Amino acid sequence: MRWRLWSLVTLCLSSALGCSSEPQSPHVAVATPTAGAGGSPSEGTTAGTGGAESIAGSTSTGGSGGSGGASGAGVVIAAGGQAAMAEPIQLGLYNVVSARIEPGYETLGPALQRVELPPRFTLAARVPMATRAVRFSIDDTTRIDSQAPFRYDEDASGQATPWAAAIGVHHVTAAAYADAAAQGPPLTQLDVQLEVRGAGMDAGFTPTSAAINSQWLSAHLNDVMQAKTFTGSVGTMPYRLYTPEKYDASVAYPLLVFLHGRGERGVDNRVAIFGSQLFHGPLSIVSPNEQHDFPSFVVVPQCSDMPDTQEWAHWVGSLGKDGSYQQAPDPSPAAVLVKELIASIQRAEHIDKGRIYLAGESMGGFGTWEFTTRWPEIFAAGVPMAGYSDRSKVSLILKIPFWVFHGGADGTNPVAGSRAMTKAINDAGGSAKYTEYPGLDHAPTFNRAWSQEAELLPWIYSQRSTTSATPAPTQ
Repeated sequence: MRWRLWSLVTLCLSSALGCSSEPQSPHVAVATPTAGAGGSPSEGTTAGTGGAESIAGSTSTGGSGGSGGASGAGVVIAAGGQAAMAEPIQLGLYNVVSARIEPGYETLGPALQRVELPPRFTLAARVPMATRAVRFSIDDTTRIDSQAPFRYDEDASGQATPWAAAIGVHHVTAAAYADAAAQGPPLTQLDVQLEVRGAGMDAGFTPTSAAINSQWLSAHLNDVMQAKTFTGSVGTMPYRLYTPEKYDASVAYPLLVFLHGRGERGVDNRVAIFGSQLFHGPLSIVSPNEQHDFPSFVVVPQCSDMPDTQEWAHWVGSLGKDGSYQQAPDPSPAAVLVKELIASIQRAEHIDKGRIYLAGESMGGFGTWEFTTRWPEIFAAGVPMAGYSDRSKVSLILKIPFWVFHGGADGTNPVAGSRAMTKAINDAGGSAKYTEYPGLDHAPTFNRAWSQEAELLPWIYSQRSTTSATPAPTQ
């Protein structure tokens, strides 16, 4: 990509002249909460924690960065008319929900695939230490941010607001100023063309009404949730798989794994295994409206009821009255098959291994805690609803953000278990949001969470593992 730098006197070509393209001194620090702090739930009692993460001095060029990325060396005129190199501006992708620079997108390349991005994002600038304001321009819209972290757009409270990035090429400029009102000559300026590509998306999509969305689900849900069977190392497992309608193998998709409750066990692959409001409700993840915002694969495995004691989790002894259990040394056969099924889907489809999410209700809540503690390297986020857990395993899942749900009047699984597990994670430095619905029993909690928590799906799809994957560059 060609970079045009205003007030241009000379251009530093690092490959030809040996000039470093990395910052020569620390940039303005950006303190942001951890991944679990974004997306405040509506209603209920909600708690969460957030640490601090600084991107000061970060020079990563992973993901869509690297050669030709959205960074460049600026030029200023020194006393006596001599040209002097200023520190470069670098543009990164700021995840509005998780409130951090998106892992793998610390420095942007010339093109981004919309399917591979978090649902809500904007641009952030890393700038020279002397910067007091940054003037952003995208196409015909200009914004000035006079307080670090420097982001393209913010609301009146200073919170970042999403950039409604249309598919196509956008002219982006970012200029750093020593003056808080962005007056006078810029310290340095970046001027680039940034393309947002729509592979795997319906370019002509128009959101439908809730009524039409519901009609579509009634007519098509069973068909789009394709019935399949997986054969693994310890047996076979029925499952349902949703494949994005506009699937394009050139882009990497998230994968959402949903674990049903105890009453849906069996080997018949019946529709009840995806009877949750996650699929049937107004915010159904496989509906056209939600898939446009959160394009992804969705898999629903079915746990066998042979023997009758088999569940997603495997424990020793009895379940505790405090909502706890002692995890057995080995996983259940059903758990092994789910792990192998995920790997099989990854081999068959283009799955972003940094965006594999796990959610479960009741027995599936057990499974969400169980699977993340046994295989934390697989999952980018967990949503356990009304499940028991083993609090001795907390240290294994401190890098995974959780959003935990439970009804305050749950007569099936003790609410004390979710309260205690959430506290244990946060006390140990992890990130767990907790929503408790006062007066709600077991199943009504699941229905309310999937049907009324408008921020739940955006929160899930905004999470990206910082250890398991880095996005591939888009050329």
